[in-house]
Amino acid sequence: MQASIASKSFSKGVAKAGDSTWARGAVEKGSARYGPGVQIAQADYIKGFTPYRNAIAAVNLPPRFARRDPRNLLRVAAIVDAMNATKKAQVG
Repeated sequence: MQASIASKSFSKGVAKAGDSTWARGAVEKGSARYGPGVQIAQADYIKGFTPYRNAIAAVNLPPRFARRDPRNLLRVAAIVDAMNATKKAQVG
């Protein structure tokens, strides 16, 4: 993530595409294609998300403490670490 931020990859891609790209797609394709597009993409979404779902399910979360207790952030960190490890394993 830090490397992407440092190289400004996302913002460069957005700037390169420009507002006209998404606006043209929305006008020309319209909302009629949204539902079928979601259905078509379902298998790809499942394939892409499954490793992350499995990683989340396998995480042993630390105990939960009272609201606003800073130790609860350890639970978040456990999930973030699992997500990062999964992404790293996929990228290689």
